[in-house]
Amino acid sequence: MMLNFSVMASTRGAPRTSTKTASQKRTRLRGMRAVPQPRKAGVRLVGKGGVGAMFSRHFDKDLFALAIPALGSSVMEPMLALADTVFVSLLGSIQLASLAPCSSVFSVIAGLSYSALTTATSVILCKSIAVGNHENTKAVIRAATASALVVGAGLTLYLSISTESILSALGASSTIMPHSIAYMRWRAFGIPFYFLSLVSAGIFRALKDTKTVFVVSLGAGIVNIVLDAFLVLVMDDGVRGAAVATSISQAASAGIAAFALYARRAELGMDKATSTPKESRETDSSLVAESLRDLGSSSMTMILRQTCNNGIWLFSTALVTRLGDVQAATHHAIISVWVVLAFINECVATSGQVTVASTLNKNGQLYTATARRVAMRSVLLSVGLAGVLIPVGHVMHSIVLKPMLGTASTIELSDQVFPMVLLFLPLQYAVWTLDALFLGASDFRYNAAAVSSSAGICILTLCFVGKSFFSVWAVMSFGYFGLRLVTHLLRFSSPKGPFILSSPAVPIPRSSTG
Repeated sequence: MMLNFSVMASTRGAPRTSTKTASQKRTRLRGMRAVPQPRKAGVRLVGKGGVGAMFSRHFDKDLFALAIPALGSSVMEPMLALADTVFVSLLGSIQLASLAPCSSVFSVIAGLSYSALTTATSVILCKSIAVGNHENTKAVIRAATASALVVGAGLTLYLSISTESILSALGASSTIMPHSIAYMRWRAFGIPFYFLSLVSAGIFRALKDTKTVFVVSLGAGIVNIVLDAFLVLVMDDGVRGAAVATSISQAASAGIAAFALYARRAELGMDKATSTPKESRETDSSLVAESLRDLGSSSMTMILRQTCNNGIWLFSTALVTRLGDVQAATHHAIISVWVVLAFINECVATSGQVTVASTLNKNGQLYTATARRVAMRSVLLSVGLAGVLIPVGHVMHSIVLKPMLGTASTIELSDQVFPMVLLFLPLQYAVWTLDALFLGASDFRYNAAAVSSSAGICILTLCFVGKSFFSVWAVMSFGYFGLRLVTHLLRFSSPKGPFILSSPAVPIPRSSTG
């Protein structure tokens, strides 16, 4: 049975009937098309009109307006990690290997916090902004900021106290342990600032402003690279210097973002006050408490999802680390380059997510047909971008990855694995974009269940076949993402999914933002 990824055909291709409502006639004006009710609750994934919807350029202007600035901000965080890796690699293979377990920990933290603070904040704020609820907007911002500060400070304290036990659990050898301890403890001080930056990114996304996020990320990146060169090479501070540079750059990022948000406070209703100070305090307290519950509910679901997602990567890193220092160094270097390629897709995923979130909640109406077309076009753009980046990845393998590794043994391992990783990049891009689109549609629970089940199956698989460096990466590159793609396609065609057409006539405007 063929799968049909499509929205329903427009009325132009629908059978002519003698009875037309006035509403249906009006939708023909100004290029607006009425979407007929589907014959059955479930919509097939491939068929007449499906491919055409994917190749339509109807929403490209809106998507690219958000995606192009988002490109810089998306790759900036992995670029910071890559900068640390490049500078530390100049110190030797032992120092490079010491970053592997630390980077796994911070990758888990980054993944969890990004989902809970940026994605959840952005989606919830999109709803408030779409209906013009300034009071709720202020409450969500305050709740997210307070959560970032409290959780960030707690994580800094925990990592500072439990550094050695965490690294031992990840299989760090006695050779790399001193360097790993220094890196983890000093980088932990930047976590609260990093969390604040994530909240600000979510706020700007809700405002459909990805340019400011790019400027903030660019400023942090410049600070990080300059400090890396100074502390690691000039001051000879080693691995600790790289961690200090990253923490300072994260503090700079939070400061720049706070200044930019203060300048935009009127758009968020932050300068509007209620009638009396007492009423204002009571209203604010009630709304903040309610926003904390909403944000907490969404965030906990997202954290569960991301815990399983990052957990399988942490598990794979632990398997590789136990294979030896050569495998650990190669694993870390490959991930550093692969993550840069992966985050380039965030520009498409972010633009699709923001457009879907604002479209589904615009003026309290469900523009399901529009959101479905945006989703389909975003997936196609994402897969096309992956195809373009495959040769770029091979170039990065030659001019970045191999010089970073340095030794013949690590280069040989990368030659075996990295081409396979690039081969499955389109699959990975499609999955990441669909993830973002479903989260933009507030489909948190199913997404969490899908990721959790896929991760669980792959962890069990790794227990049996993860005996070599190549087999670990084969399961992670193809098996894990293949399972997730299947769950996404099932949800996209399910009557219970957020993108199924359920209304008899839904207007599709010329612009998704108009």
